[in-house]
Amino acid sequence: MSDSLFSKTRNKKIAITDIAIKKIPYIEYKGLTELQNKALYDYARQLLVVSKESNNSNEVSITVELNDKGISDKYGLCLGSEHMVDILSDPRSYHIIHSCSSCAVVILHNHPSTQTLSLWDISFFIKYATIKIMAVVTNQGNIHYIMKKENYSFDSAKQLLLDIINEESGIDDKRQSYIASLRFLSLCSEVGLYYH
Repeated sequence: MSDSLFSKTRNKKIAITDIAIKKIPYIEYKGLTELQNKALYDYARQLLVVSKESNNSNEVSITVELNDKGISDKYGLCLGSEHMVDILSDPRSYHIIHSCSSCAVVILHNHPSTQTLSLWDISFFIKYATIKIMAVVTNQGNIHYIMKKENYSFDSAKQLLLDIINEESGIDDKRQSYIASLRFLSLCSEVGLYYH
């Protein structure tokens, strides 16, 4: 990837439009019910609406818990900045992540650029055993997500991430970090993760 391509398409904030909200795809997440998939589709749309109308197209996160009925009607909502959202700063999100008894938490958040999951997203996802899906909705309405499968291995995922970071010698700029996250995502199936 050339530096000019990266700088032109990957690190500029893009304002959310009504067209982007309308074009959010309906995703059939592996292993989820139709009701759960529909609820996540609605939350993805709500996420961009909140970001557009209440947060200047900056990052917003929604944290929900999957259950036997579909998805809990209680959810966490957190507003962030252009480059970061502190999911755990929202008391309800914190509670959902820390009190869930199984791997059943879904976190959706937007990226004001067109980037997929960041190294921070991946690290957060790996750290918390209760998080089943981490999804990024770009401000253009695209969705990228990572999901823990039955054969997921925390130790292997953590080691893969550490190996990639060490190979990149500490990762000190956005481009290196982005390339490292893409590398992890390209190899994540080896540690029981599904990326789309």
